[in-house]
Amino acid sequence: MSALVPFADITTHLFVEFQHTAFRLETRRGYATDRAGARFQTFMRDVDPAPEPDNTWHVNIRERTAQGGRFSRVRITDEPPTAAGGS
Repeated sequence: MSALVPFADITTHLFVEFQHTAFRLETRRGYATDRAGARFQTFMRDVDPAPEPDNTWHVNIRERTAQGGRFSRVRITDEPPTAAGGS
Protein backbone atom coordinates (compact mmCIF):
# COMPACT_ATOMS: atom_id res chain seq x y z
CA MET A 1 0.00 0.00 0.00
CA SER A 2 1.37 3.40 -0.92
CA ALA A 3 1.42 6.33 1.46
CA LEU A 4 -0.59 9.45 0.81
CA VAL A 5 1.47 12.33 -0.51
CA PRO A 6 0.59 15.57 1.28
CA PHE A 7 -1.09 17.99 -1.15
CA ALA A 8 1.43 20.69 -0.21
CA ASP A 9 4.24 18.43 -1.48
CA ILE A 10 2.50 18.10 -4.85
CA THR A 11 1.80 21.79 -5.30
CA THR A 12 5.39 22.77 -4.56
CA HIS A 13 6.47 21.63 -8.01
CA LEU A 14 3.81 19.98 -10.19
CA PHE A 15 1.33 22.84 -10.06
CA VAL A 16 3.86 25.64 -9.71
CA GLU A 17 6.68 24.79 -12.12
CA PHE A 18 4.75 24.19 -15.34
CA GLN A 19 4.95 26.18 -18.55
CA HIS A 20 1.49 26.03 -20.17
CA THR A 21 -1.09 23.63 -18.71
CA ALA A 22 -1.46 21.75 -15.44
CA PHE A 23 -3.84 18.78 -15.68
CA ARG A 24 -5.11 16.64 -12.82
CA LEU A 25 -6.87 13.26 -13.11
CA GLU A 26 -8.64 12.35 -9.85
CA THR A 27 -9.78 8.75 -9.40
CA ARG A 28 -9.98 8.31 -5.64
CA ARG A 29 -13.14 7.07 -3.94
CA GLY A 30 -12.50 9.36 -1.00
CA TYR A 31 -10.14 12.11 0.00
CA ALA A 32 -8.28 12.75 3.21
CA THR A 33 -10.12 15.64 4.81
CA ASP A 34 -10.31 17.27 8.17
CA ARG A 35 -13.80 15.89 8.77
CA ALA A 36 -13.88 17.45 12.24
CA GLY A 37 -12.80 20.87 10.96
CA ALA A 38 -15.12 23.86 10.76
CA ARG A 39 -14.97 24.19 6.94
CA PHE A 40 -15.92 20.56 6.36
CA GLN A 41 -18.71 20.71 8.94
CA THR A 42 -20.06 23.87 7.28
CA PHE A 43 -20.03 22.09 3.92
CA MET A 44 -21.85 19.07 5.39
CA ARG A 45 -24.61 21.42 6.63
CA ASP A 46 -25.10 22.40 2.95
CA VAL A 47 -23.62 25.84 3.49
CA ASP A 48 -20.81 27.18 1.30
CA PRO A 49 -17.69 27.68 3.46
CA ALA A 50 -16.27 31.20 3.47
CA PRO A 51 -13.77 31.87 0.67
CA GLU A 52 -10.08 31.67 1.54
CA PRO A 53 -8.41 34.00 -0.98
CA ASP A 54 -5.06 33.90 0.87
CA ASN A 55 -4.93 30.08 0.83
CA THR A 56 -1.62 28.97 -0.73
CA TRP A 57 -3.41 26.99 -3.46
CA HIS A 58 -5.61 29.94 -4.44
CA VAL A 59 -2.65 32.32 -4.50
CA ASN A 60 -0.78 29.92 -6.80
CA ILE A 61 -3.77 29.61 -9.16
CA ARG A 62 -4.07 33.39 -9.44
CA GLU A 63 -0.35 33.84 -10.07
CA ARG A 64 -0.08 31.09 -12.70
CA THR A 65 -3.23 32.11 -14.59
CA ALA A 66 -2.07 35.74 -14.58
CA GLN A 67 1.06 34.45 -16.38
CA GLY A 68 -1.09 32.63 -18.95
CA GLY A 69 -1.12 29.16 -17.36
CA ARG A 70 -4.19 26.89 -17.55
CA PHE A 71 -5.47 24.46 -14.93
CA SER A 72 -7.89 21.63 -15.66
CA ARG A 73 -8.97 18.37 -14.09
CA VAL A 74 -11.17 15.35 -14.56
CA ARG A 75 -12.69 13.75 -11.49
CA ILE A 76 -14.03 10.22 -11.85
CA THR A 77 -16.58 9.40 -9.16
CA ASP A 78 -18.35 6.29 -7.93
CA GLU A 79 -22.00 5.75 -8.81
CA PRO A 80 -23.63 6.41 -6.49
CA PRO A 81 -21.16 8.84 -4.92
CA THR A 82 -19.84 7.88 -1.53
CA ALA A 83 -21.03 9.88 1.49
CA ALA A 84 -18.72 12.24 3.41
CA GLY A 85 -15.55 11.40 1.53
CA GLY A 86 -16.06 7.65 1.24
CA SER A 87 -13.50 5.04 2.14
